[in-house]
Amino acid sequence: MEEAKKAEKLSPEVEDQIRQYEVLAAELNKKEMEMRMSGSFPAQRPGSAAPTGDKDYDALTQKVAEAKAPIADIIDRRSQQSMQYYSQYTTEKLVAEYVTNRFDLVVDSSSPSGSAVLYRKSDEVLDITDGVIKLFKEETKP
Repeated sequence: MEEAKKAEKLSPEVEDQIRQYEVLAAELNKKEMEMRMSGSFPAQRPGSAAPTGDKDYDALTQKVAEAKAPIADIIDRRSQQSMQYYSQYTTEKLVAEYVTNRFDLVVDSSSPSGSAVLYRKSDEVLDITDGVIKLFKEETKP
């Protein structure tokens, strides 16, 4: 992603606008999380134009929208690129690639009764964490 950002060759002013937007968006995200935790999150969808009754939240939402407006194309393009990149390297895909033709049985750790254990034909039980991390690092090398 960093290489794609560098390839855009944006002016320092635009890069500064993007940084300012990202700071405001992170602040808004934090505010939304706090509101969810306290149970005071507005009933309407986040990002909607309708006021929520929380003046700080509404003002911050407006600031984020104003900061995004001049750079919306860049932000949206980067978001799409990011989603494409991360969909290529999901944990499930990496684990599936790692275990292919190496193990006879995979017990899914997300199931209530299972744990993350892989069995070889020799009945040897292995921890796959190091192998998956190594595979991920190899997959992400340029």
